[in-house]
Amino acid sequence: WDLEGLQDDLELAKKKAAPAPAPAPQAQQTQAVDQDGLSLGDPNFAHLSDKDYAQHRKVMSAKRYIWEATRPEMRKGEPAPIVPPARGEPLPDPDAMLEELMKMAPQATKADYFDEASSSWDIDALTEDLRLSRVSFVPTN
Repeated sequence: WDLEGLQDDLELAKKKAAPAPAPAPQAQQTQAVDQDGLSLGDPNFAHLSDKDYAQHRKVMSAKRYIWEATRPEMRKGEPAPIVPPARGEPLPDPDAMLEELMKMAPQATKADYFDEASSSWDIDALTEDLRLSRVSFVPTN
């Protein structure tokens, strides 16, 4: 075998290969709330019973977990599955979450989690960073 020739051919093929397509933008998740400010869940699944909706959330959580565990090059540019909000839970307040995060991680900024163009928050990233900061934060008193 001509291993050097094969290696050269492989490198040329990699250079000629088209870059991976950009991931598709995630659909904006809408939130429906009742008079008490509690989530009614994803309005696209309002027809589901509470039991079926809870099962749907479990399935989407599992898909999200699998997606996060998959190496980026194996995801084929697919966006992360969106886990719908639970019914009857208070909606997250991104401003309060960011304020709490900035107390523990002063380098965090609103621009890291808020997209001005779409006026939307990346709640998943903010929630995860806040969770990690709560676990690792040691007060200096």
